[in-house]
Amino acid sequence: MAAARPWPKRFREPEPMGQFTDLLQTCKTWMDRVLMVNVFVVMAGALWFVVAVGFHSQGLE
Repeated sequence: MAAARPWPKRFREPEPMGQFTDLLQTCKTWMDRVLMVNVFVVMAGALWFVVAVGFHSQGLE
């Protein structure tokens, strides 16, 4: 029976890089949070614009 060959390198678990990886993950997490807040701010601004256009068309300022 032949010996089992190891998995190719691309399928192995990545080697931990220590604090750099932790810092990178923290930055990614905060960037995700900032972008999600940005999405809600843009949606609120769009709603504000629609309401303002509606009031303007009714003659309300």
